[in-house]
Formats: sequence, C-alpha cells, structure tokens
Amino acid sequence: MPRSHKIIFGIFVCIHVFTALWLGLARPGSISPIADPLEYRLLALHLFEGVFSIAPASEQESELLRTPGYPLLVAATYMVDGGWGLVIVLLQQFLLAVVAYLIYRLVIRVTQNQTLALVSLTVFLIEPQQWLFSLQTMTETFSVFLMTVSVWLALQTEQQGWRSTVVWEGILVGCMVLVKPGLMILVPFVLLLCVVRMVSWRTRLIYIGTSVVVALIIVSPWLIRNTLLTGVPIISSSAVFNFIGLGAPEDTTLLLRDGRILYDNAGHHVMENRNYTVKSYPNLVLMKKKIIEHEGVWRLVEKQISCALPIWLNHNIGSVLSVVHVPFVNTSGITIAVMLEKVVWIVLLFFVILGILRGIIDPSTRYTFLLFGCMLGTLTFLNVCTASSRMLIPLYAPILLCASMALASFQPFRPNIHHSR
Repeated sequence: MPRSHKIIFGIFVCIHVFTALWLGLARPGSISPIADPLEYRLLALHLFEGVFSIAPASEQESELLRTPGYPLLVAATYMVDGGWGLVIVLLQQFLLAVVAYLIYRLVIRVTQNQTLALVSLTVFLIEPQQWLFSLQTMTETFSVFLMTVSVWLALQTEQQGWRSTVVWEGILVGCMVLVKPGLMILVPFVLLLCVVRMVSWRTRLIYIGTSVVVALIIVSPWLIRNTLLTGVPIISSSAVFNFIGLGAPEDTTLLLRDGRILYDNAGHHVMENRNYTVKSYPNLVLMKKKIIEHEGVWRLVEKQISCALPIWLNHNIGSVLSVVHVPFVNTSGITIAVMLEKVVWIVLLFFVILGILRGIIDPSTRYTFLLFGCMLGTLTFLNVCTASSRMLIPLYAPILLCASMALASFQPFRPNIHHSR
C-alpha cells in the first residue's frame, strides 16, 4: 500500500474510532437502545446468569430465533467494560478496518489497480449503513468480517496451498452460521470458491469434506441443543419465522407485539417476543403449513421475487440515526441521508451487474465471478422480505469486487500496479 493510501486509510480508521469513543463516552445511552440491538445485549447479559434467553434466568424461555455466536462475543467484551458497551463498539471498528484492508488487497488482486482499491476501501468505510450498525450491538459487522476473511482465504488457496486454509475455512463457515443463520445458504458457494481453481477432483472433495466436518464440529453443540428442545434438527427458527413474514406479513406484525416489557441494566426496554422461543416453535410450524395451503406455492414464489429489488434499496439507516444523535439528525436530515443512500446503491447495483458479466467473460476470472453472481443472486431472490438491505452487508466484499471489475473497463482504472513502488 503506497504511503498516501496508508494516510487516507489511517484517517478513516481514526474517524471511526473517534466516533465510537464519542458515542460511548458522551452518549452511552445511544448504544443498543432499540429492538434488535437491545435483544442481543440482553442475550449477552443473561449469559452471565447461565441462560440463553432475552428474559432473565428467573423467568427465562429458551431462545430459538437468535444464535449464540454474536452474544458470546458481546458477553466477552462486557467482561472487560462491565456491560458498558464501549468495548464491543470499538472492537467492531477494528473489524471494519480489517475488512477494509482485505477489500483493498482483493481489489488489487482482481483488477491490478491501486486507485480502484482505494476507492473500494473508501466506499466501504464511509458507507453509512454498515458504519451505523457497527455502533450498535448488531451482527452485521461480525458477519461481514467472517464472510470477507472467508472470501480472502478462498482466493488465497491457489497461492498458499489448500492444506494451510482448509481448517480455517471450516472454522469461519461454522462461526458464520452461528452468528447469522441466514448465511447458511451461501456456504456452498463459499466452499466452491475455495476449490474452483483446483485441478484434482480428489483434492476438491477432500477440501470441501474437511471444511464441512470442521464447521459441523463448531455448530454441533448448538444443533444438538435445539434438536433436544424441539425434536427437529435446526440451527434457528428464523427460516420459519421469516417464511411467515413472506406469506402473511400482518401475522408477523402481531407476532412481534407479543410478550412482556423487558429492561436492561441501563434502563432501556424492549417488548419480549415469545415467538422467538422454543415453546412457540410448534405454533410457527403450524402457521407455515396454513400459509402454504392458503397462498399456494406459485403465489409465494411471486411474493419472493417481488422482494428482490427492495433488498438493494430499503435502507433503514433512519431508525439508527434517530438514536445515535449525530448533529444533522432531524426529519429533513434523515430524509436526505436515506435518499442519498438509495441513489448510491442504484448506481452500485448497475456496476455490480456489469462487473459480474465482465468477470464471467474473462476466462481467468470466469468461475470466481460466476460464484459471486450466484451468492448475490441467492441472497437477492431468497432474502427475508421483512428485512432491509442490511441483509447484503455480509457480501460487501463481493459487491465491491464486482463493481471494481466493471470500473476496470474504463481508461482511468486500467491496471497500474506496475507503476507503484
């Protein structure tokens, strides 16, 4: 990385760290005050009581929707700061810096252009959605870190040899599933990305088999726990819950309003969702069956396809801005921020599609970008219709790589790596 790029990178990292410190020191009440972040905070706090539940140990109902990967990380940081929340926010800024650096290196590897690498690094670090979520107890930062490192290792396999990456890839895949179960549908593409350039089918099968075994070792304790509780081998009830959101959004709204008001040790409160718990799982399965009977398969497919474009455009940064208390936050400020975010993502989507096509045309990158396209297409068309585009955050590395591949077609962004020192 040239000296000028290091300086720019350092400035952005300092801004991120300063923002986190300002939030933690000047406005600690702005960390985890709303639904999802507060639920992860409560899960982490209650781990110290020996239960995995949003409710306290004295009245706990075992959680089935959330998985333990991220709450364990949050709980570990609470052992350092006593539940303040500053350490997890600072840690997430460090993880963002690592991701930004890996994206920089990946773009150089694919395009041989340091200018494009710097642009990608900058876009990632200033993109408001992932930045704002990194200031809360949300899974997005940890999941984009795990996914980006997985992609990095996958593309390094050819140079370093598969034996040096296979175990790490399995660990990363297992952790991804325990942090964000929705990423499970991307695991096959991540593993194929690791072996796509291997010549021997035997080596490919050994690599995938070993990675899967390691991942299963990581996931198996949680899988066994849920199987014993429900009688069904599941990682999370999120698939069923989200299906209800697709087929009957009004029922999901009612489900989200069920439960008591719970408080954390800072006085923040959230309504408990008992439909996230083990006891509610049979009812959720019954609702799923009724939706299939009532709506029909083709109607559900149409609904799912209709959610494809909104996942790229429905940014919910307004809800986070409203609790972070940044200076420009008011009705007009939030509206402007949301509109700018939409415009940027419309442009980015165009270049992502163009980059995937360009990468597939090039024989040297064909299979890599075909798999990137499959990953983005799968998450786009099999997304959670009740969620926003934060579902795409874990795939920021492939997104920026595809956009960079498109921009590399233009004269200012042709390979320039041979001119650098």
